[in-house]
Amino acid sequence: MAQASEVYNLTFHREMSNSPILFNIGKRFRVTVNIRRAILSDESGWVEVQFSGPEEEIGRAVADLHTTGVIVTGPLTDLVEPDYEEYIAPSIGRGT
Repeated sequence: MAQASEVYNLTFHREMSNSPILFNIGKRFRVTVNIRRAILSDESGWVEVQFSGPEEEIGRAVADLHTTGVIVTGPLTDLVEPDYEEYIAPSIGRGT
């Protein structure tokens, strides 16, 4: 079985915010779930997630997400890597 790594955008509705949807995907299917970035609010949430594992298992995991009401877009092919340097907080104790 061929191994793969695919990135998807997932959109959640408020009713799903307390459900461990991605945790359950990682437990139910032979995939590794990596949250690359996310935006959450009181009304909804958006997650860019990377699934790694056997191609067939990724397909099954994505199909399962569709049944939960999550809006799934992907796999994404034109990825831009975030610049994590802008998110690193300055060291504490270094006077400015």
